[in-house]
Amino acid sequence: MERLVMWDIANTEPDTPYKGGYYYRSEISDFVKKLIANGEQVVGIVIDDTYNIEFITIDKGLEEE
Repeated sequence: MERLVMWDIANTEPDTPYKGGYYYRSEISDFVKKLIANGEQVVGIVIDDTYNIEFITIDKGLEEE
């Protein structure tokens, strides 16, 4: 799997120096790999205060029709 970066364009400004480096170890990468293997393309992630993470996808099989 190539590196997948989700960026909040609504709350960022051009030419602003942002920083990363906050890591949280989880099995999300394995779950995303399963989605991709099943023909899904992850295009968004929703995080809220329920401790659930929602992955928004495009079904590559339907996209080609």
